[in-house]
Amino acid sequence: MYNKLVQTQAQKLTVTANMQQRLHMLQCSNVELADLLQREIGDNPVLEADLERLLPQRDSMRSVGGFDPIAAARRMPDTLERHLLGQLNCLQGIAPDVYEAAKYVIGNLDDNGYLDLDIGRAAADLQLKGRVVEEGLRHVQAMEPAGVGARNLRECLLIQLSQAGCEGELVYRLADGHLEDLAAGRIAAIAKRLNAGLPEIREAARMLKQLSPRPGAGFQKEKPHYVIPDLVIAVEEGGRFSVRMNGRLSQALTINSYYQRIIKTEAVDKGEKRYVEERLASAQSLIKSLCDRERTLLRVTEAIAFAQADFLRCGKGGLVPLSLKDIADRLGMHESTVSRSVTGKYALTPQGLLELKAFFASGIRSSDGAFVAANAIKEAIVRLVRSENPAKPLSDQQLTKLLHDEGVPVSRRTVAKYREDIGIAPSGRRAVR
Repeated sequence: MYNKLVQTQAQKLTVTANMQQRLHMLQCSNVELADLLQREIGDNPVLEADLERLLPQRDSMRSVGGFDPIAAARRMPDTLERHLLGQLNCLQGIAPDVYEAAKYVIGNLDDNGYLDLDIGRAAADLQLKGRVVEEGLRHVQAMEPAGVGARNLRECLLIQLSQAGCEGELVYRLADGHLEDLAAGRIAAIAKRLNAGLPEIREAARMLKQLSPRPGAGFQKEKPHYVIPDLVIAVEEGGRFSVRMNGRLSQALTINSYYQRIIKTEAVDKGEKRYVEERLASAQSLIKSLCDRERTLLRVTEAIAFAQADFLRCGKGGLVPLSLKDIADRLGMHESTVSRSVTGKYALTPQGLLELKAFFASGIRSSDGAFVAANAIKEAIVRLVRSENPAKPLSDQQLTKLLHDEGVPVSRRTVAKYREDIGIAPSGRRAVR
């Protein structure tokens, strides 16, 4: 065995520090970028900044459709917890320990308004008797929205029916002991057990469907996430769209002229001069990366606006299938560059504040050669299900045939997937016999 030197030739891509910086900045949102720039300014004495321009001005966010983020925040729905605590605080004559129990129950409700908590555990946590916690729970269950504080679907529906004065009626008895049979479509068996006719059972089932199985779902679930748009897409005269940055961060940074003069004088120590030169190079690279980021975002967003012009004018119905590769091919970019450009970026548009990813949609080609977006197919499925005969709901195969008749050659598997995505049960579970 012996050693020898072998010379080979190979190509490889080396990602420089400047390239890494540009890629990272491209992926940042405006808010993340402003934080990054503030750190850079603190570390680099050569950089100067107009701090007021480091974040987009609030007034610029009203330029499309009069959008005002602060006013929008004020209109956001209240949380379920605050809504219930407001009612609790209005109760008169409630004992202090019952009040604390009710407050504890409210704080342990899930987003749908259900209580997933054992009464014994709550009593132990509060160091109260179980009957006191039960009384606190009854106060919560008497609040609005009806059904809140229930521990399961059956109790939720019974609370709503009780508040509507339906105790003892057929619909109350149906909810009390026959929900599983109803979900399975065993209407005839239910009618026999309740000694009622099929039309009466179907009417009672229709009444149950009008109740809310998730009474807390209409409330805000968490603190609002405020978004500052990175770009603004506006309609110009003649119906054309214009795209602009919502604040040019590159224009907020400048290089201190004092340090530029220092490197031109001979009186400065070589070590200090080298440090200033390094800081100047870093600052120039940062500003260049910012300019590159803005140019890329504008190019990508302009291409998106051109491709989805009908959506910007008409809303969801105008959305056409669009992929990252479509935009990358149109602009001569790598698909990963387009992905970085749209991830976490928002645009203020005639259709409201939208993430750039919302403009990308999958779809299929219809029989006349036009593309049909996935959202449009889902809306068609919803429309067909709403118009079906409740006693003979449409199967996935029948939905597929109806869509084919409308010129949408979608497969049965795709129909089943879209149906599940939008929360529609299979035909066997939709049937009302």
